[in-house]
Amino acid sequence: MIERVEEPVHIEQPVVNIPEAPSKEQSKFTNARLSKYRKNIESIIENSSENEIAKKALAFLPIQNPTLDKYTELIQEILKNKTDKKKGVQGLGAELKRELVSVITRHYLDRVVFSGKVADRLNEMEPVLNQLRKQKIDTFPILEDWNLDEVSKAWPNTDLNVVKSVFSKK
Repeated sequence: MIERVEEPVHIEQPVVNIPEAPSKEQSKFTNARLSKYRKNIESIIENSSENEIAKKALAFLPIQNPTLDKYTELIQEILKNKTDKKKGVQGLGAELKRELVSVITRHYLDRVVFSGKVADRLNEMEPVLNQLRKQKIDTFPILEDWNLDEVSKAWPNTDLNVVKSVFSKK
């Protein structure tokens, strides 16, 4: 008679890198920034006669993980937005466009950096940032408004050098 010997079976489990959940302070920090962005866009809506693209920008804010495509699409709509007197549509002026692009870009940058996928997703932003530069929108002031020092204090384990290099290009 053959005896059955049961040996424990070891199964290799794949390694999954799950980003660390934000601390309570980081969540407060993120929410405060989101609130500030919301107020900025609400002000733009008010100052632009309820511009539809500005309203779309406001609807973009609650998206937890916005894709690069959604961000790019919104930026392009902002840049193309013009007054159409025949349709009675008030377009965004140059200053409001610049401000709206800045707010949306800072928000998208928050989502990218706070998700922990900084290098890959920022490099993917290059074409959009180049388009902004071609439209005479300097990306360095966006970085200054984003407040790199403040972010580095709240998220000390995040390498923000790639952010500097991508946004500092001319």
